[in-house]
Amino acid sequence: MKTSLLTVLALILFTLPLSASADVTSDIQVREDGTFVGKNIRVMQKADGNLFTRATWSLMYVRITVITAKDTVFLRAYGEPATVSDIKEGDLIDIEGKLSSGEGVLVIKPSKIRNVSLMRADKDFKGKVIVVSAGDQTISLTRTDASTTTLKLTATTTISKGVRLIAISDIDAGDSVVSAQGEYDYKTNTLKARKIEVYQDPVVFQGRNFQGTLKALSASTLPTVATVTIEGSDYLVYLPASTTVLNTAKKAAQLARFVVGDTVRIFGTIRPANLKEIDAEVFRDLAF
Repeated sequence: MKTSLLTVLALILFTLPLSASADVTSDIQVREDGTFVGKNIRVMQKADGNLFTRATWSLMYVRITVITAKDTVFLRAYGEPATVSDIKEGDLIDIEGKLSSGEGVLVIKPSKIRNVSLMRADKDFKGKVIVVSAGDQTISLTRTDASTTTLKLTATTTISKGVRLIAISDIDAGDSVVSAQGEYDYKTNTLKARKIEVYQDPVVFQGRNFQGTLKALSASTLPTVATVTIEGSDYLVYLPASTTVLNTAKKAAQLARFVVGDTVRIFGTIRPANLKEIDAEVFRDLAF
């Protein structure tokens, strides 16, 4: 059975001064066993871990002193862990605890305090990229729970894909984000991203054939490096001493026979650290 608030508070209600905020209505319940539950309680002052607060109704208020202890549980608005140091003057809190002795003021020993004003928390999201806006430095992400969140990049945000660091311009709609870590704002549904990891398909790094136009060759003997234009992009092709050099008939050939402008075919693997670099096992000239 709940004790009547009018009976409990009759002697400790005060008229708020005009400068105080009266835009929040509190709800407090006091039970016969001393159990106290308060919602929308305004923190007015902090001292040594204790909170001096007010419950407000229109132009009336009740002073509530909250004496925290080591076993008091502190939570953010949506249940994430918090600490007493996260509570600031002006914050709204919900309190669960027990009444303690006091005269002219309610004194509470809280078991749990939830800071309603702490609408931000560290989060790690996964999902699929919907829209990339390089100009705004934002990414719209459909999370694994089907909700949509905006990732906001800053000057210190790092984006990786495999072992490579990439830019927001390297991300496309449809890409999978395996981890987006940062501070999430529940009010704006925005994650201020510290770190974003984009899925890298390992198939890209499997051995395969490439074909393009020889643009440059650093030396006429192995080992050396060639520049080959493949589908409009220049690739550095690394030719170690073990590379097999062939002509169009798949016979052994000398690099000295290779001429800029020749069509070449390469069997090799893309380097994980740079998608425009190839380690060649076979380097074949199709022009002779």
